[in-house]
Amino acid sequence: MRPSIFLVPLSIFLTGCGYSPLYAPAVGSTGLAPVQVGTVAMARVEVQPGQRLVAQEVAQRLKQAYPEANGTTLSVEIAESTTALALERTATVRRAEITLTGMVRLVDAAGTEQLNVSLSAVAPYNVENNPFSTESGKSFARQIAARNLADTIIRRVALWQRTAKAGAAPAQ
Repeated sequence: MRPSIFLVPLSIFLTGCGYSPLYAPAVGSTGLAPVQVGTVAMARVEVQPGQRLVAQEVAQRLKQAYPEANGTTLSVEIAESTTALALERTATVRRAEITLTGMVRLVDAAGTEQLNVSLSAVAPYNVENNPFSTESGKSFARQIAARNLADTIIRRVALWQRTAKAGAAPAQ
């Protein structure tokens, strides 16, 4: 049998129960309400140049998701931490992870805080005997964590927009 025969009853069932995808475009819109991306900055910029790229990566991905501006402003403050995951008996670290934590604030045109939430993303990397390999792995892990953090922020803001339209109270 053709798979499309099964899709018709499934689509009728899902629309009847009130299901609508989070990113589904509404009639005459793109699905995501416009949000102006404000400041995206690191909380504490260390000596390592890769940390400056984190804020740029997150800001770029957010501006791709929200190209239009309106009165609602999104600002993010990012903090980075590194944790050892695997130790040898000689106390040599063999695997570590970078955690990026973003404090996300969404403020409307009147200055009322609509959303204030802390979101995080984690990416592991190997600690090699060669310092260049370790720094290369750490840089790549930082880039992956930044992308994942930006995607998490986009999903959380989209979820807030969906619940705010339904009449729920502002999220904290």
